[in-house]
Amino acid sequence: MDVLLRYLEKNALLDEQISEKPSNNLNICIVIPAYNEDNIITVINSLLDCYIPKSDVELIIVLNTHENDSNEIIQKTQKCENEILFLKNKLSEPKVKIHLIKAFNLPKKVAGVGFARKIGMDESIRRFLKVKNINGIIACLDADCTVEKNYLIELEKLFTLKKAKACSIKFQHPTSGSKYNEDIYKAIIQYELYLHYHLLSIRNTGHPFAFHTIGSSFAVRADVYAMQGGMNQRKGGEDFYFLQKIIPLGNFFELNSTCVYPSPRISTRVPFGTGIAVKNFLEQKQEHFYVYHPEAYSDLKTWFKNVLYNYENLTYNFEGKISQELNKFLVNINIYERLQEIKSNTSNFDSFKKRFFRWFNMFQVIKYLNYAHQKFYSKLPVCEASYILLNNLNIHKVSKEPIELLKWYRNIIYNDAKFY
Repeated sequence: MDVLLRYLEKNALLDEQISEKPSNNLNICIVIPAYNEDNIITVINSLLDCYIPKSDVELIIVLNTHENDSNEIIQKTQKCENEILFLKNKLSEPKVKIHLIKAFNLPKKVAGVGFARKIGMDESIRRFLKVKNINGIIACLDADCTVEKNYLIELEKLFTLKKAKACSIKFQHPTSGSKYNEDIYKAIIQYELYLHYHLLSIRNTGHPFAFHTIGSSFAVRADVYAMQGGMNQRKGGEDFYFLQKIIPLGNFFELNSTCVYPSPRISTRVPFGTGIAVKNFLEQKQEHFYVYHPEAYSDLKTWFKNVLYNYENLTYNFEGKISQELNKFLVNINIYERLQEIKSNTSNFDSFKKRFFRWFNMFQVIKYLNYAHQKFYSKLPVCEASYILLNNLNIHKVSKEPIELLKWYRNIIYNDAKFY
């Protein structure tokens, strides 16, 4: 229990927010940040409708507002609060116990999804500390999601049977229906396709840390969260930055036996991500999402193979073996010195490989991809790039229609579960 206590003493932003004593059987806390929301009840009902796990579950909703928010947002937040409390009081013996944290009038400097998510995740640590459950599960959702009925039991099963430290969870945006107009469905199909294309492209390079890092679809064990310093306070990308600390620890799984269903709605709540991507797509009247060129990933694949294959006799000179653009990037980040350092601090291939990829992590991958597309490559429409990748993987006779490509990518990603 010391690791949880030390974390709270050092890293918690707020004092205790939930005074009600938790059940001794508490094992799952689900954290949902909620800002400027119209319909928080849908996600709550989705969780209440889930099959009951063996252990107890708490839902922690962090209802937050920012200083200088408009009267419209403040009124909407009040309505949201009233709806949550009404539903909570209406339920006599809920399968999922509901808690509301009111984080109102947050300073503009820190207010954002990372700050709100951290408040809820830190409170989860307090809840698990009270019942002496160092292995408790902290799952993150968003206020515009719903979940498959087996969401809770599959989370419990993974962390119990597989001894997972953390996981990403299968997600699928709606791609048709009457709730949104056709332009939104067109945008979200391409955006989700981009997410899967990027992930599969990195996996094809041989990088072991390639997993989705989506804020509404991941979970982490309480002690792992605490030992890694908790959630950051970023206003966007908090999920990516947090999970890059967690994935290299090992025992990171893909949970593909259940599903989270995020909304394709337009949103400006965070500076990037699904909502803002859909918004920009529509406002700019785009026909395509543009993505990194497949050849840029191929360059990385060639280099990774070269480094690992020649592990015993690294010459530290890759000129002529990789593209000029990748070689320039590597020189700029002092690759030869770094490889010498890694080799001198490892005694066998496995430790070399692990240390190498912990250094050339997803941050370095993204830095290289951005560098290459500033200097050499041009981005391609997501359907064109996705079609090329499938052909490179010897998957032929595939339609170039966005929805058909998305079906292929979902099938590949979710029927080939990974763990590290």
